[in-house]
Amino acid sequence: MSGRGELGFAGSRDSREATYTSYSVFCALVAALSAFTNGYNIGVPNAPELVIRACEGIKDPSAGGAFPACLPMSTTVWGFVVAAFCLGGMVGGLGSGWLMSRFGRRPILIFNNLVFIAGGVLVALSNSSGMMIAGRVIIGLACGVSMVVAPVYIGEVATLKCRGAYGTLPQLFVVLSILIAQLLGLGLSNAPGWRILFGITVIPAILQMILLPMFCVETPPYLASCGRIDEANASLARLRKGYDVRSEMEEILSVQGSRTSSGDEDIVATGAKEGTENMGILQLLRSHMLGTTITAIVVHASQQLTGINSVFYYSTSMFAEALGSDVARAVTVGIGALNFVMTFVSSALVDRTGRKVLLLSSLAGLILMSVVIVVASVFGQNIVVVASVFLFVASFAMGLGPVPWMLMPELFPIQAVGAASSLANCVNWLSNFIIGQVFPIINEHLGDYAFIVFAAVGTVFFIYLWFRLVETKGKTVEDIQRELYGPQAGGKQEMSAY
Repeated sequence: MSGRGELGFAGSRDSREATYTSYSVFCALVAALSAFTNGYNIGVPNAPELVIRACEGIKDPSAGGAFPACLPMSTTVWGFVVAAFCLGGMVGGLGSGWLMSRFGRRPILIFNNLVFIAGGVLVALSNSSGMMIAGRVIIGLACGVSMVVAPVYIGEVATLKCRGAYGTLPQLFVVLSILIAQLLGLGLSNAPGWRILFGITVIPAILQMILLPMFCVETPPYLASCGRIDEANASLARLRKGYDVRSEMEEILSVQGSRTSSGDEDIVATGAKEGTENMGILQLLRSHMLGTTITAIVVHASQQLTGINSVFYYSTSMFAEALGSDVARAVTVGIGALNFVMTFVSSALVDRTGRKVLLLSSLAGLILMSVVIVVASVFGQNIVVVASVFLFVASFAMGLGPVPWMLMPELFPIQAVGAASSLANCVNWLSNFIIGQVFPIINEHLGDYAFIVFAAVGTVFFIYLWFRLVETKGKTVEDIQRELYGPQAGGKQEMSAY
């Protein structure tokens, strides 16, 4: 390092008062490309479903030789193709906390793109349902890793003042990529267009693999947790260019359980040099943070078990019988567009209204719209059903979509965030798999009453989170730890007890 600016003396303004800085926004956007790839693979099977599994509009299914025009399969098998990537997501999510704690956020995101590329190529070249399932599992593995690591990276490069807005980026990129997948599906739901549609997933992976190592820093909290205090200072100074980062760096070191200097000469003069030991999942479950961990798990489960992916996975087939395939695909694109717009709106609200308010409001909207969908379906009001599905998606996008991802680096100190994120994301993927695999069965047996299941489940989640979830808006991790566990939490003594 060279120069006083590298040590945090570059400006007179306290970096804790910063809103947005161009470089931190850039790093967050690059990291969010992982979420883009995740969302793309959620949305991509929707539009071409009937072409791939039912050979809709294809005269000769065997045309194409080694790469047949379609892959005939039952609804059950197709449901497993759709949901299979969630199985990979569970595995990737469970192991990614240890990986990012051991090797860093940036290196794991870089390497993970190779897995994305391998899975995307395998699906695009599939000549059987088994090959497609294998490719989807591999893609899911990468998605599981990315949806743990990317939100943590973004949360750790974000400014305190606008951490909520930064935290909506993963979900914003997820819904944007779902919309793009659905738009592309309008023109590529044919043979061999569906292969191109699935192969496009490699493009954002390649882009991130180039941008991250060339232009983006590792996060200051991770570097500090490894005892690399000088590098953490330099990283923070670059992310907060034009601001004095001494106070923010002191807070980061305090969360690591480090004693810092408050003098003006060198913030790291008496900082921790040895790094901080990261917690495993078993350690987390045995710690005083068990209650917070359960709440985080419930938040992530609620994101999936309230039924949002029943819409994103199956809306085309859901509406095809009543509206026709072409109109159903257009409605699906409209749903994706609304999801993107409302997620963008939520990014402007989250730092004003707070995480808990948005989350509970979102759940209330989902419950209400689930009931309306059931009533409208029973009375055969197709227009009302479609409108209610739109409002169902809008309610989700306003809170339940973005909030779970941003909460993890806010609720847990650096030592625990990897294990907590892995566990919560594993539950998220398991819940996602359950919806992907079970919803066609629920729909087949309950028919018009299918969404009443989501209304009931959502009500249970609403009651639990009303009483158990704390507000994190505008608070440092240290503030939240003290609020949850008492004034001693966040210091060296408390951290050493782990």
